[in-house]
Amino acid sequence: PWDTQCFTYDVMGELVNAWTSKITPVDGQGCKASNGTTWGPRKDYAPSSGPVADAPDTSTDVTAPDSSLRSTLAATAPDPATVSTGVTAYRQSFTFDWLGNRAAMTEHDHDTADATKNVTFTYGYGNAERKQPHTLGSVTSNPPGQGSSYRYDAVGNTKVRDLAATTQSLVWTQENKPATITDDGRKTTYVYDATGNRLLENSPSGSTLYLGETEVTTDATGAIVRASRAYAHPGAPTVVRTTSNGATTGHKRNVLLTDHLGTANTTIDVTNTTQPITRRAFKPYGEIRGPKPAAWPNKRSYLGVG
Repeated sequence: PWDTQCFTYDVMGELVNAWTSKITPVDGQGCKASNGTTWGPRKDYAPSSGPVADAPDTSTDVTAPDSSLRSTLAATAPDPATVSTGVTAYRQSFTFDWLGNRAAMTEHDHDTADATKNVTFTYGYGNAERKQPHTLGSVTSNPPGQGSSYRYDAVGNTKVRDLAATTQSLVWTQENKPATITDDGRKTTYVYDATGNRLLENSPSGSTLYLGETEVTTDATGAIVRASRAYAHPGAPTVVRTTSNGATTGHKRNVLLTDHLGTANTTIDVTNTTQPITRRAFKPYGEIRGPKPAAWPNKRSYLGVG
């Protein structure tokens, strides 16, 4: 089955709507906005895009947008009848202030289009000293209960992330790389080589040694529980070879298929004669869509980071 994601933007190129569509993708079709505009992949490879919204041009547009901004944002929203349903379906909308900071994000109820089930997050920037105007200071949620707050050091590194379910404290190296991350008392430390590449990660559950494309992971006692190596091929998918518990035989090989941003969303187990396929999906800013796969060949996630 296809997975069609649709995106609309404002005149500044800021993402204002993202959703999954149930329209069958054919020539120039696949997405439909509330104003009736349709677009999608074309056989002739010509550009095909949706309507464009205005962007905020005054400081009051965040709380009291003018009529043009309101109407164009509404026009770029999806046609509700075309939004797909299911475990990996989603619909998000975004607004921005006139500096380009994200002002709000709404997670819409995509299954029944019930607005009372929407969750809206509002973003606050800067600190009490009126410094660092672009640093995210707080996030409030409506309904409440999913908010968070953030504090930074003098150069803008995050010191504290006070999240809804946990609190994280971060200490940074002189090269502005994470030295330690403490998550509700669980401390993870990082060691880097002379060029700044991550070399070692230590946590209460174990350690991971990074040697180029090779990763070796131990449990808390130091016993090797997993090792992997990635083989990159120019113009071809990456192959990841993994083994468990220090075994020298029975290695597993997986082919990783990535999107144009470097995010691996499909893996094929080529060791198994049936070559089972595992997929994972992400929202535009990296949140996982649907259930997380029970197993994945490596620790890399959105944009290949991990």
